[in-house]
Amino acid sequence: MKFALLGEAPAARPVVQALAASEGHEVVVAFRASRLAEVVAGSSPGLRLSDDPTEILAAGSIDAAVVSGFDEAVLDAAKRLAADGTPLLFVPDGRQDLAYLYELTLVRDDVGTPLVPFLPSSRGHRLDTLQRATRDHGRSGDWWRIDRETPEPRLTKADADAALLEDVLLLQSLGGSFEQVTALRTGESPDGFSATTVTLGGPSGPEVSWTLRSGDRDSWALTIGEAGPVADVGAAEVTDADLELVVESLRGGTSEELAWGPLVRAFEIVDATRRSLRRRRTIDLLFETTSERNQFKSQMAAGGCALLMYLLFASVLIALTGSLPGDDSVWKQVVPWLLLLPVAGFLALQLLYYVARPSGED
Repeated sequence: MKFALLGEAPAARPVVQALAASEGHEVVVAFRASRLAEVVAGSSPGLRLSDDPTEILAAGSIDAAVVSGFDEAVLDAAKRLAADGTPLLFVPDGRQDLAYLYELTLVRDDVGTPLVPFLPSSRGHRLDTLQRATRDHGRSGDWWRIDRETPEPRLTKADADAALLEDVLLLQSLGGSFEQVTALRTGESPDGFSATTVTLGGPSGPEVSWTLRSGDRDSWALTIGEAGPVADVGAAEVTDADLELVVESLRGGTSEELAWGPLVRAFEIVDATRRSLRRRRTIDLLFETTSERNQFKSQMAAGGCALLMYLLFASVLIALTGSLPGDDSVWKQVVPWLLLLPVAGFLALQLLYYVARPSGED
């Protein structure tokens, strides 16, 4: 297959290295991916570098595109390629916006373009570890703890989001369904933070406490209940089997492991952690109470509709009674007040909007 590179996030390096080492695949064009292009330059002598998205879209020889990073121009070019039917190998790293994944999902549903997420290289080993732990210890009634360390002196939001996304995908592979998310950070400063903890809960599987902190080395450990750590697994390289599984999915094959739906749900959990940190409370993915301001807007919308109906019936009543004989001097004095007072009261109530508390996002 002939591939295009869109973006150059570090998370895409393993799959690009695998493409460079493979015999049946070639990278023919790179868009805003000069550093990753160096990896495949030796195996792809005809590689073209481009900063013009129209050149990528006009290249009819592309069989699939590797999309990474969160550059707006890259993501827009990927969306246009998907709309044209070009399969996308999407490298998630937690920094892409959830709304963008929703847009790609709509394109996939409309056009039928294959969207295949390329999961982190350590996924296979850690998935095996979780599956063995499930068999040995079971899930019901237990609590799980995943502890991760990274040698970075200070953690960033991108570090935390990427690591959490990876492990949420692992947990979902075992059938876990999470509905409640609580997140907190410690040691925050302008240049980052020292640790972050996320608690995941739901009707399926145990409660999971996930922690990422600065340490001396890269490590990943799983603890189930009181049994102590059962794994400390490092990263693995992308194998030929991994690459061929991806290629099969890009060609239209089906693979539950590489399903797009679980990736979107994992991004929803990562997005919920951001809201939890912002609002400083637990986020329920299936039910979110509206803020006072949103409730006020709904009530005023209903009140405005009722006021319009009142004015309509009042106008009809005035038109009917205005032709009746008799002394109508009192009626003429009352009618303006019957029309103006409700309108004035409704407009005055709009000032309460500034009294109502905004949502945490506002």
